[in-house]
Amino acid sequence: MYSLGDFIKSSTFYKHLILAVSIVIAITAGVLFWIKTYTKHGQTIEVPNLRDKSISEAKTMLKSKNLRLKVMDSIFNTGAIRGAVIEQNPNYGLKVKENRTVYVTINAFKPPQVSFPNIKDVSLRQAEAILKSLGLKIGNLKYVPDIAKDAVLGSSCKGLEMKAGSQLVYGAKIDLILGDGLKGEKIDVPDLIGLSRIEAHNILKDLSLVIGSEIFSSLIKDSTMAKVYKQTPKYIPDGKIAIGSPIDLFFGTEDQVEPE
Repeated sequence: MYSLGDFIKSSTFYKHLILAVSIVIAITAGVLFWIKTYTKHGQTIEVPNLRDKSISEAKTMLKSKNLRLKVMDSIFNTGAIRGAVIEQNPNYGLKVKENRTVYVTINAFKPPQVSFPNIKDVSLRQAEAILKSLGLKIGNLKYVPDIAKDAVLGSSCKGLEMKAGSQLVYGAKIDLILGDGLKGEKIDVPDLIGLSRIEAHNILKDLSLVIGSEIFSSLIKDSTMAKVYKQTPKYIPDGKIAIGSPIDLFFGTEDQVEPE
């Protein structure tokens, strides 16, 4: 009867040992080969450049390389082709495995609507920042006499007055009316004698003059029927007044208006 020591020294032990090692090596090699084949180790695909390509073109390009496409988002860029890819992930040129999904962002077909903000009385710099943040652009600038320099006094788009909440197309140009700070300019004193209160107010507003004191005759029962019979400063030919100055108005009846 063989002892353990005799068995280890026998040729039979070495035969079984060699066979067991061979089996382990064969199994290990088989597993590694399967893993390499399943994962296609070392085989990569270069991601193509999808920029400016339509969705159908991008899908065809990726399909030819056994890659997939998924649209993740859409934004609007005025300088890009409508409906075309403007961003991709992974980026082109990178190496990826087969069946990898490439995520893209496309340029919207239609520009979004933008709600016009309230920019009245803000500075030109503030207005530019606000409009730019909404995708709107500054158009023409028109300066009018006003004590507030570079303050936004009005705005329009294609000739239409803009109000807060008005709906506009992304990228629209906004024309602004700004105050010039008056600059000490002088204009002719207007002749307001004989005008109604509304007429006098409108003229003063158009000329960037201030409505001063308003004094009504005791004979006036309805201010809408009153007429200017006196003003301070008085109207005289070639008389000048600084922009932004006040004019006091005295209202009375038609009978109180003195003829020229």
